[in-house]
Amino acid sequence: MKCPFCGQEHPDTYKRCPETGDKIEQQTKSCSICKEAGIPLNAKFCPNCGHEFHLSKQDMLDDDLQSMLVRLLREKFEDLNKITELEKIKQQQEEELKEIQKQKELELLEPDIEPQIIKVGGLSFTMIHVRGGQSIICGRDVNLSSFYIGQTLVTQALWKTVMGYNPSCFKDDLRPVECVSWEDCQIFLRTLNQKTGKKFRLPTEAEWEYAATKKRGKAQCSYILQDVSWFAENSHRQTQQVATKQPNAIGLYDMLGNVWEWCSDYYQERISTFLETNPTGPERGYERVVRGGAWNGYASACSATKRFSKKPDFSGNTIGLRIVLEID
Repeated sequence: MKCPFCGQEHPDTYKRCPETGDKIEQQTKSCSICKEAGIPLNAKFCPNCGHEFHLSKQDMLDDDLQSMLVRLLREKFEDLNKITELEKIKQQQEEELKEIQKQKELELLEPDIEPQIIKVGGLSFTMIHVRGGQSIICGRDVNLSSFYIGQTLVTQALWKTVMGYNPSCFKDDLRPVECVSWEDCQIFLRTLNQKTGKKFRLPTEAEWEYAATKKRGKAQCSYILQDVSWFAENSHRQTQQVATKQPNAIGLYDMLGNVWEWCSDYYQERISTFLETNPTGPERGYERVVRGGAWNGYASACSATKRFSKKPDFSGNTIGLRIVLEID
């Protein structure tokens, strides 16, 4: 057989050119009995006389070497996959350890502040401390100072103690007060401040959403709505007593559902995207913000990011309030 690489004649059994090392394609062999030429190298029998061909020692050695090489490559590939998987697991564990260490350092630097117990007349209610910080609220970056916020909605019992009457439709001292307008809430807050000597007010919209979505430690903001909220599917068409569902990550009850909650801000459809510190909303407007959903609403309305509004003189059995205590 004439080699296409060096031009010399080589035996038909040669798989590579001995001069250049290039692989010789279309290799053939001849029958030693009938001298038939052009027989494919991998043929087991001569097509002319039927003679059975046997692999030479060199061919058998080449086949063994090729099989060994394939096996070694396969084992090497499997080992590389195992190493890659182990590296991924190690990296994930290192990231988790860093996060745990970061959280521990944060807790050491900023220990939790005990709730405040406020007494009015013969009643007491709890204010939860919310540590300030930077967050994305209503689609914008905000910086908020620390504040206290009511652990529960304002109850009918507290409203009666402060105001001397109960405007609610669904009467029960332990249920949230409702049928109160934004303007009614301002009168209530002024009276409460006079009785306690403190500075209570409605939360700003930014404070409300921050408290509704904030995490503490490993606690997450994910939840099953049925476990934390009273809404159309489980409320029996009425309000329910406060703090009978699970609290959110920082210990606040009924942040979603039961009754809508008035905020101090005027409502605005478009909110500035610039970073703001303690935003209080526009200076003028026609309606005030309400957040959180109510007993008669669908699950989609009971969201920490849904925004609605009502006129400040509107009152109905789906709207109540939660109060904030300023930190001097």
